[in-house]
Amino acid sequence: RALGATVDRMGACALVTPVSTTTDTPEVRLLCSGDVDAVCIGSPEELSSLLALVGGVEGLQEWPVVTAAGQRTLAACEAHGLAVQVPVERGGEPWKMVEGLSKHFAAGKLIW
Repeated sequence: RALGATVDRMGACALVTPVSTTTDTPEVRLLCSGDVDAVCIGSPEELSSLLALVGGVEGLQEWPVVTAAGQRTLAACEAHGLAVQVPVERGGEPWKMVEGLSKHFAAGKLIW
């Protein structure tokens, strides 16, 4: 509201199981094909669900850039051997992940 947005309702964060537990979905196929540039992981539970869908850390030949929200999520990624290129302090603001990824992908690139 402070920035002029109209807010009709605000939902609280909730832990839910994946919509599908099958690995044969367009999203999982896209991830497994290497056509995803980045994955945003918001909690250790999200990481567990993602790993279950792709067959563990070894399920992907090459992982995209990973961003993790908060120390617990970062620790869970590291415990699974998953490198996090863009760690983000927990704060609930999705734009922090977007901003971190923007800086990551722009690093070292000359824009004309």
